[in-house]
Amino acid sequence: MGSEKFLCDYATRVGENYGQRFPKVVVLGQEGRSYHPEHTIPVDDIKNENNLHYRRTLYTLVKLFTGKEPDNESTAALKQYNEYLTEFCLTNYYKCAFAPSEESVSKLKHSEAMQEHCGLLLLEELNLLQPDLLIVQGKFVSSWLRDNLIDQEAVVYQNKNASVALYHHHNDPSRYVLDSYHPTGCGGWWLKTKQDLMNALCKFRSEEKTKF
Repeated sequence: MGSEKFLCDYATRVGENYGQRFPKVVVLGQEGRSYHPEHTIPVDDIKNENNLHYRRTLYTLVKLFTGKEPDNESTAALKQYNEYLTEFCLTNYYKCAFAPSEESVSKLKHSEAMQEHCGLLLLEELNLLQPDLLIVQGKFVSSWLRDNLIDQEAVVYQNKNASVALYHHHNDPSRYVLDSYHPTGCGGWWLKTKQDLMNALCKFRSEEKTKF
């Protein structure tokens, strides 16, 4: 038993209303793997004040779908918008890992093999999901994005240092990739660039205004 390893994977969570209206949006993060993966968006998680990732993701979705910002990031301010949690997909760049126990899996660091091969699985996922907008949360795959998804010559919006930027997809100009910071990342960069993120979403809505 001491040498037993748990194979823990991260299931893409697909909202029950994904694809029912424009835009189809996939959020890509660098999350901990789960021994009990869920395949649907756990709407109840938004009720947890400690789940800053979900609250800030929902805040982002509200801006995307409505063009307006919630009053603040609190659960009380966001609960009226829970419906938007059913309209997007949440996935992870890293797909699986072996761990000594199910409790230790969330603290595992990714390996070089994962970094190389998980991107291939992600491309297959995106091919199936066909999102209009991919929102990347975090700077962990910046070089992979440049090589596989974005057209750096087709910048739709970027802030001063290009740390938040909206691009056209490299082989489909009708699709977009938004490169941004993770809502719970170190250094508070999500808050520091929050307005840039909101501006990028406004630009997306402006570019595709006939579809909203």
